[in-house]
Amino acid sequence: MKLYELTAEYAALADAADTGDDLDARLAALEGAIERKVGGVVRVIRSIEAEAEALRAEERRLAERRHARERAAEKLRAYLRDCLSGAGLSRVRSDVATVTLVPPSERVMVVDESAVPDEWCRVRREVDKSRVLRAYLDYGECVPGTRIEMGEASVRIR
Repeated sequence: MKLYELTAEYAALADAADTGDDLDARLAALEGAIERKVGGVVRVIRSIEAEAEALRAEERRLAERRHARERAAEKLRAYLRDCLSGAGLSRVRSDVATVTLVPPSERVMVVDESAVPDEWCRVRREVDKSRVLRAYLDYGECVPGTRIEMGEASVRIR
Protein backbone atom coordinates (compact mmCIF):
# COMPACT_ATOMS: atom_id res chain seq x y z
CA MET A 1 0.00 0.00 0.00
CA LYS A 2 1.33 3.46 -0.85
CA LEU A 3 1.74 6.22 1.73
CA TYR A 4 -1.08 8.32 0.30
CA GLU A 5 -3.34 5.26 0.36
CA LEU A 6 -2.44 4.67 4.00
CA THR A 7 -3.17 8.31 4.76
CA ALA A 8 -6.59 7.95 3.14
CA GLU A 9 -7.20 4.76 5.14
CA TYR A 10 -6.37 6.53 8.41
CA ALA A 11 -8.78 9.32 7.42
CA ALA A 12 -11.44 6.67 6.75
CA LEU A 13 -10.72 5.19 10.20
CA ALA A 14 -11.26 8.59 11.76
CA ASP A 15 -14.63 8.81 10.01
CA ALA A 16 -15.47 5.26 11.11
CA ALA A 17 -14.71 6.19 14.72
CA ASP A 18 -17.58 8.67 14.53
CA THR A 19 -19.99 6.04 13.20
CA GLY A 20 -18.91 3.30 15.63
CA ASP A 21 -17.85 0.71 13.00
CA ASP A 22 -15.47 -2.14 13.93
CA LEU A 23 -12.19 -0.24 14.23
CA ASP A 24 -10.05 -2.89 15.92
CA ALA A 25 -9.69 -5.16 12.88
CA ARG A 26 -9.00 -2.27 10.49
CA LEU A 27 -6.54 -0.64 12.88
CA ALA A 28 -4.67 -3.92 13.41
CA ALA A 29 -4.27 -4.28 9.65
CA LEU A 30 -2.76 -0.80 9.34
CA GLU A 31 -0.64 -0.88 12.48
CA GLY A 32 2.98 -0.14 11.68
CA ALA A 33 2.38 0.23 7.94
CA ILE A 34 2.48 4.02 7.87
CA GLU A 35 5.56 4.05 10.13
CA ARG A 36 7.37 1.71 7.72
CA LYS A 37 6.37 3.85 4.73
CA VAL A 38 7.41 7.08 6.46
CA GLY A 39 10.70 5.42 7.44
CA GLY A 40 11.27 4.45 3.82
CA VAL A 41 10.54 7.96 2.60
CA VAL A 42 12.91 9.42 5.22
CA ARG A 43 15.67 7.02 4.06
CA VAL A 44 15.19 8.21 0.47
CA ILE A 45 15.24 11.87 1.62
CA ARG A 46 18.49 11.32 3.53
CA SER A 47 20.04 9.54 0.56
CA ILE A 48 19.14 12.40 -1.76
CA GLU A 49 20.41 14.97 0.75
CA ALA A 50 23.70 13.07 1.09
CA GLU A 51 24.08 13.02 -2.69
CA ALA A 52 23.31 16.76 -2.83
CA GLU A 53 25.98 17.42 -0.18
CA ALA A 54 28.51 15.36 -2.16
CA LEU A 55 27.65 17.38 -5.26
CA ARG A 56 28.02 20.62 -3.27
CA ALA A 57 31.50 19.52 -2.13
CA GLU A 58 32.41 18.63 -5.72
CA GLU A 59 31.16 22.04 -6.87
CA ARG A 60 33.42 23.73 -4.29
CA ARG A 61 36.39 21.60 -5.38
CA LEU A 62 35.79 22.38 -9.05
CA ALA A 63 35.27 26.09 -8.30
CA GLU A 64 38.60 26.21 -6.44
CA ARG A 65 40.28 24.46 -9.35
CA ARG A 66 38.69 26.87 -11.84
CA HIS A 67 39.81 29.88 -9.77
CA ALA A 68 43.36 28.49 -9.64
CA ARG A 69 43.40 28.05 -13.42
CA GLU A 70 42.02 31.57 -13.94
CA ARG A 71 44.73 33.01 -11.65
CA ALA A 72 47.42 31.06 -13.53
CA ALA A 73 46.15 32.40 -16.87
CA GLU A 74 46.05 35.95 -15.48
CA LYS A 75 49.65 35.63 -14.19
CA LEU A 76 50.78 34.45 -17.63
CA ARG A 77 48.88 37.32 -19.25
CA ALA A 78 50.69 39.80 -16.93
CA TYR A 79 54.02 38.09 -17.68
CA LEU A 80 53.37 38.46 -21.42
CA ARG A 81 52.39 42.11 -20.99
CA ASP A 82 55.52 42.88 -18.96
CA CYS A 83 57.79 41.12 -21.47
CA LEU A 84 56.28 42.94 -24.47
CA SER A 85 56.41 46.26 -22.66
CA GLY A 86 60.01 45.68 -21.56
CA ALA A 87 61.05 44.81 -25.09
CA GLY A 88 59.28 47.87 -26.49
CA LEU A 89 57.00 45.76 -28.71
CA SER A 90 53.35 46.62 -29.28
CA ARG A 91 52.46 43.65 -31.51
CA VAL A 92 53.84 40.15 -31.97
CA ARG A 93 52.52 37.55 -34.38
CA SER A 94 53.00 33.85 -33.84
CA ASP A 95 51.63 30.76 -35.52
CA VAL A 96 48.99 30.54 -32.75
CA ALA A 97 47.89 34.14 -32.23
CA THR A 98 48.66 37.80 -32.64
CA VAL A 99 49.34 39.55 -29.34
CA THR A 100 48.85 43.30 -29.14
CA LEU A 101 49.89 45.47 -26.22
CA VAL A 102 46.98 47.85 -25.67
CA PRO A 103 47.74 51.15 -23.89
CA PRO A 104 45.96 51.67 -20.57
CA SER A 105 42.52 53.28 -20.65
CA GLU A 106 41.21 56.00 -18.38
CA ARG A 107 38.97 55.01 -15.50
CA VAL A 108 37.09 56.79 -12.76
CA MET A 109 37.99 56.31 -9.11
CA VAL A 110 35.56 57.69 -6.52
CA VAL A 111 37.43 59.44 -3.71
CA ASP A 112 34.48 60.92 -1.78
CA GLU A 113 31.07 59.56 -2.79
CA SER A 114 29.16 62.21 -0.84
CA ALA A 115 30.84 64.99 -2.83
CA VAL A 116 29.59 63.65 -6.18
CA PRO A 117 26.43 65.50 -7.34
CA ASP A 118 23.21 63.42 -7.34
CA GLU A 119 22.82 63.76 -11.11
CA TRP A 120 25.91 61.59 -11.51
CA CYS A 121 24.74 58.86 -9.16
CA ARG A 122 22.58 55.83 -9.70
CA VAL A 123 19.94 54.98 -7.14
CA ARG A 124 19.15 51.38 -6.31
CA ARG A 125 16.08 50.86 -4.20
CA GLU A 126 15.74 47.62 -2.34
CA VAL A 127 12.81 46.75 -0.10
CA ASP A 128 13.77 45.59 3.39
CA LYS A 129 11.42 42.59 3.48
CA SER A 130 12.26 41.57 7.05
CA ARG A 131 11.38 45.06 8.28
CA VAL A 132 8.11 45.03 6.32
CA LEU A 133 7.20 41.64 7.83
CA ARG A 134 8.06 42.88 11.33
CA ALA A 135 5.79 45.90 10.82
CA TYR A 136 2.99 43.63 9.62
CA LEU A 137 3.37 41.32 12.61
CA ASP A 138 3.54 44.26 15.06
CA TYR A 139 0.74 46.42 13.64
CA GLY A 140 -1.29 44.05 11.45
CA GLU A 141 -1.11 46.32 8.39
CA CYS A 142 0.76 45.89 5.14
CA VAL A 143 3.18 48.53 3.96
CA PRO A 144 1.81 50.15 0.77
CA GLY A 145 3.09 48.34 -2.30
CA THR A 146 3.52 45.03 -0.48
CA ARG A 147 1.40 42.05 0.44
CA ILE A 148 1.85 39.19 2.85
CA GLU A 149 1.54 35.61 1.60
CA MET A 150 1.60 32.41 3.59
CA GLY A 151 4.35 29.99 2.65
CA GLU A 152 4.02 26.23 2.67
CA ALA A 153 4.39 24.03 5.71
CA SER A 154 7.75 22.33 6.01
CA VAL A 155 8.94 18.99 7.28
CA ARG A 156 11.73 18.73 9.85
CA ILE A 157 13.62 15.45 10.01
CA ARG A 158 16.01 14.83 12.87
